Amino acid sequence: MSLPLIRLAIGPTHGTAHVGVLLGVEAVTACATHSPDLKPVPEASAHILCQSCVRALLVLGTAPHPGEPEARPATGTGRGTVGHRPIPGHLLAYCGKPLDNRSTTTCRRCTLCVRLGDALDVLHQLAGELLPPTIEPCHGDDTLLWAPLGRGNLVTGHRRNAVTGKAFCDRALAGPSPEALNECAPCRWHWEDAELVR
Repeated sequence: MSLPLIRLAIGPTHGTAHVGVLLGVEAVTACATHSPDLKPVPEASAHILCQSCVRALLVLGTAPHPGEPEARPATGTGRGTVGHRPIPGHLLAYCGKPLDNRSTTTCRRCTLCVRLGDALDVLHQLAGELLPPTIEPCHGDDTLLWAPLGRGNLVTGHRRNAVTGKAFCDRALAGPSPEALNECAPCRWHWEDAELVR
């Protein structure tokens, strides 16, 4: 039997939400957050999604890539530095650092990458088969601007980063805002940098 991944949070209306499963009355999250107060919350709630869980969803929603190295160095570091576990098909580590496209020669591994990998292994052991929520493709409509969460100003729109679910300027987003007349300058700069890397 397959268990669906759901959003879990301590507060019913706001706070940080985690992705996980309910095993009876016990919640098991993808990022190994433990609390007896974790309860299911709706998808469209005002909770901010835990960044480790966002990366866990990327791992769970991406098919394995044959030939993917076990570890890569972080961008701008040498090959002999700490190795980070890459999310298959992305130049992003389990810990969230951007990665170089080369493999690393060191045996040392990033502690945060190992922790998230171990947490996902425990989740699989306890829950078995998982049904990840559908994840939108990372290359969506780049011309679409989004409105910031909790703000009445809909004149300025933000570009959405599909990896984090936030704006490129790191603001939480409420939803698409096709009526936006202006574009957030920091979002545009970060988006242009991301396009150059892509």
